[in-house]
Amino acid sequence: MTNPGNKVYLKRVFNAPVEKVFEALTNPKSITQWFGPKNSRTISAIVSLEVGGSYQFEVKTKNETTFFVEGKYIEISRPYRLVYTAEYRDLPGSPEMKSTITLELSQVLEGTELAFVQELEWIPDDIQSRSASWELMFDRMRDSLISHN
Repeated sequence: MTNPGNKVYLKRVFNAPVEKVFEALTNPKSITQWFGPKNSRTISAIVSLEVGGSYQFEVKTKNETTFFVEGKYIEISRPYRLVYTAEYRDLPGSPEMKSTITLELSQVLEGTELAFVQELEWIPDDIQSRSASWELMFDRMRDSLISHN
């Protein structure tokens, strides 16, 4: 994991085929199982998976505060590459946060390797907390993939 300036880079290997990992990243029902920061849950996900299509996730915190993550799909090469924008709205105590996320999937001996890059339009005070948040979400995604095998 490296995090120079305004970018978060992560690599993860999931014990699942590429198609299953891509599905977990794009299927609304799957997304509600893993997406969201610590102490929160995604209560709805709407996805129009096409270039130029949009998505919106409604996330509720442990304090019952609701915020939204939404964006547009820029590039889709199913099941190996996904590029989209992300904007956090109504997140308490946070400035407007926009970014572009690139996900690249490849088949490896152990399953699927996910290469993740989030390019932030701002330089956060603590880039490590952004990395930790994605690490936690990918842990949840791994658990969700295991429980649905």
